[in-house]
Amino acid sequence: MKKSNAFGFSLVELLIVVAIIGILAAMAVPQYRAYVARSKAQQGKLILEELRAAQEQYRALKGTYTAISTDLENFGAKMTKGPYSIDATDISASADTFRAITKGNCSGESAKNDQWCINQDGILCHLTSTCDIPKSSCSCQ
Repeated sequence: MKKSNAFGFSLVELLIVVAIIGILAAMAVPQYRAYVARSKAQQGKLILEELRAAQEQYRALKGTYTAISTDLENFGAKMTKGPYSIDATDISASADTFRAITKGNCSGESAKNDQWCINQDGILCHLTSTCDIPKSSCSCQ
């Protein structure tokens, strides 16, 4: 019997390696998507924190909160950041209270299905249960 000097991997060994890579990818992809969704949701919270700071500056100067987005933009608030935005109709204000809602897309879909709100006390609430972040039990009334 002649001894073979063949070098390399057998088909079975290659299939085992491909299977292992597939299993690892199947576990890693959902975790990565959840991480990306949570980081996008942070942009929604950041918009509201900036808006709250602008509302407090406006109230310090004028004695009341404002529901006019251009007034808040003059104090440094941005109405859009990444996939999140605040429409003019999403801000309500009176002399002593305000409420703002940001709507965004953290999941890669086209719908703005993720919502956060903030009020004059700085209470930040997650109004939806998307982006792998549970819905808050608080309210921004």
